[in-house]
Amino acid sequence: FYSGALMAIDSAKTIGLNFKVKIYDSQETKSSSAVEAIVRNKGLEDADAIIGPFYPQYVEKTAELLQNANVPVISPLRETSRTYPNLYQSLPSSDLVKNSMLDFIRNKKGNMIAMIDKKKSSSKQFIETNHKDVYVVPLNEKGGLISDSITPRLVRNETNYFLLETASTSMIFNALSQCNIAKEQGYEVALVALDMNDTFETTKKKKKIL
Repeated sequence: FYSGALMAIDSAKTIGLNFKVKIYDSQETKSSSAVEAIVRNKGLEDADAIIGPFYPQYVEKTAELLQNANVPVISPLRETSRTYPNLYQSLPSSDLVKNSMLDFIRNKKGNMIAMIDKKKSSSKQFIETNHKDVYVVPLNEKGGLISDSITPRLVRNETNYFLLETASTSMIFNALSQCNIAKEQGYEVALVALDMNDTFETTKKKKKIL
């Protein structure tokens, strides 16, 4: 992100846009940050805009501290749950992303099969409510996929899109296994992750999952 920001600033300067940019280390962890000290001690009330911090809770805190000064605060990497009049999202909402992806697949005449883990109940409800043509694979008591329910839903002569919504490593490997089984049976299959998260960076035998 830092390297990309420097490239963007340099590119802006080549077309005659001049910026005075200050970069501060917000020292973020999941439980603490230096956000409040930076806002209070670095005169950020006079900034034209602030990009960051990275963790949503600290972006929200920054916006809260600077809302009276009406300084725009831009969340660069993740969608926040709280809103402020001076808080802006650089990413589209997760619902918008899902709708766009599903509409794209639908336009390609794809067969959609959703694999959603039990901790993603809101995603399951969203799909069942707004995209009734998507088959949601049922789960067993332990939260695993009921694989016997998948094969009858596969379609030949078109792509079967396995829509994966999970933060569970075991669910990812299970989904990959189901994809391989379907391919071995002669079906055309594509795996789609509706929401990328850190779980997809999990390694096994030093190889990334996706």
